[in-house]
Amino acid sequence: MQTALLVFAAAVSASAALAAPSAPPPCDDSVGPIVSVVSSFSTVSSSPTATRVSSTTSAAAAATSTSPAAAALTLTAAESSIVAGGFLSFSWKNAKASSTDDWIVFTPSGKPSESNFFKDCWQYTYGDVYKLGTPATATGSISVKVPATPGTYTAFYCLNGGFNCPASVQVTVTAPQVTCRPNGTTASAIKNVVIVISENHSFDSYFGNYCTAPAGTNPTCHEGRECCAAITPSVNGVKPIVLNDVTNLAYDNDHHSHSEICEMNGGKMDRFITSGGCPGSDDRNYAACDGSKGSCGHYWEMAKTYAMSDNFFQAIAGASSANDMYFARGGFVFEDNGAVPPSTKCNLGGVPAAAYSDPTIADLLAQCNVPFTFYAQDYSAELSPFKCWPVNYDPSDNPFEYYGTLRNSSKAGDYFRAYPAFLKDVVQGTLPAVSYIKARGIASEHPGYSTISAGETLNKEIISSILNSPIYSQTTLVLLVPDESGGFRDSVAPPGRSVIDNKLYGPRIPFVAVGNMVKKSYISHVRAEPASIVRFIESNWFADAVPGQLRTRDAVAGSFGDIFDAKVVGFEFP
Repeated sequence: MQTALLVFAAAVSASAALAAPSAPPPCDDSVGPIVSVVSSFSTVSSSPTATRVSSTTSAAAAATSTSPAAAALTLTAAESSIVAGGFLSFSWKNAKASSTDDWIVFTPSGKPSESNFFKDCWQYTYGDVYKLGTPATATGSISVKVPATPGTYTAFYCLNGGFNCPASVQVTVTAPQVTCRPNGTTASAIKNVVIVISENHSFDSYFGNYCTAPAGTNPTCHEGRECCAAITPSVNGVKPIVLNDVTNLAYDNDHHSHSEICEMNGGKMDRFITSGGCPGSDDRNYAACDGSKGSCGHYWEMAKTYAMSDNFFQAIAGASSANDMYFARGGFVFEDNGAVPPSTKCNLGGVPAAAYSDPTIADLLAQCNVPFTFYAQDYSAELSPFKCWPVNYDPSDNPFEYYGTLRNSSKAGDYFRAYPAFLKDVVQGTLPAVSYIKARGIASEHPGYSTISAGETLNKEIISSILNSPIYSQTTLVLLVPDESGGFRDSVAPPGRSVIDNKLYGPRIPFVAVGNMVKKSYISHVRAEPASIVRFIESNWFADAVPGQLRTRDAVAGSFGDIFDAKVVGFEFP
């Protein structure tokens, strides 16, 4: 991805462009307000089942009721205590439709004001952070992120996008806790996982021509390419072009959130082409590999030999950095390429630096002394402002660098390493349990900057090193997945909004699992996403009966555990 801040005018109504509340002191040092676009996807409310906690309601609110019989507004939380940085469901009763843009907000202490609320710990009750002028519903629920620092906080229900807040409820925020397994043990026979994150391709752009079931069908079989549906043969008379090294290198699709949301068109997926009229609409967005050399040939071979998913979705509509964060947290942090880590000297685009303190999967692994490393090509080149993306390392593609608990740790030298160290670790038998690998821009498969073959060459080296290792060949899983779809069209409508962070999913992306414990030529149809990888790690390396310790999307993400033979791995992943 490019670490450049792009300013755009959203093609929406005036009501959609109204400003959100002014930025307050942070609950975490997140970026400031950014422009968004209204989507025609519906918002799905969460349905909490935990015992609710009673709210407090001000006497002033009751005094302003239109009649003595009018019930007071109440706010309740699904739980009284939740892990720091998690998402908590709040419900309200007796709100009035005469109030618009009602919102739920946390404060450090005291009542909310223009300068006293956490800027990344609030939501409008209709599930957004952009003022739309939407009337309140009498009853409802919405999920809101809680503060990153343990303590006792108050969440307020405020009227009309302002600071008249007649109802509130206290919430205790706790430090993350996991149940650790004895050192070196796992729930399954899988002892190591290597997650290779490429860039910017939809499922159809890589596998639309690999799949042979009729377009638009939903095969229920699992073995072979006839068990996934082919790309739509045409859209409004336009047919897909062949995606290969030449066409991939020739064009960098517009893949910002406002463009993708417009192009998805409420799930119709029909505005990616030039006639779609969206900021990024272009016929070149409608492309698919044919499986030849330089056109996803190695990806097709891996899918044929091992396992893949045809139902794995981009975490959030938009660009790379926003999606990268879901590999670390499983939840929303910022939009598009809206921030860079504060440590970087490789920011030539004027993007604001941001640091965060919410727990990540790496923090949980550290609690249990489970080794973790993010390997990156040309990692040391980040120190030079003149050797940046796409030729060298891009720190904004490393989600863990945003978190001071990792970046400033005494073990940072173990957490962040250059790619050659991965190959040495495999040979020496020192590979950490959980590894992420990121290519330099020119080998990341990113359209406009890299060929597909460059990424496939890196993948081959990684996979070969594992499968030829006498130490790791039988117990290591390699996952190949891009960060996001890159503006390429896909045939399948995304699920809509997440019930956790209220963000719109993006199109499907490729997901290939390689290893001697995965089913052969298998296609999973379970709906999954990057948070599913977080969930997999929790399930395998922690002893808790149920995953979801971060209380982000990891708590609800689908499991891709069906790609394994439970008899071989010795465990059924929840």
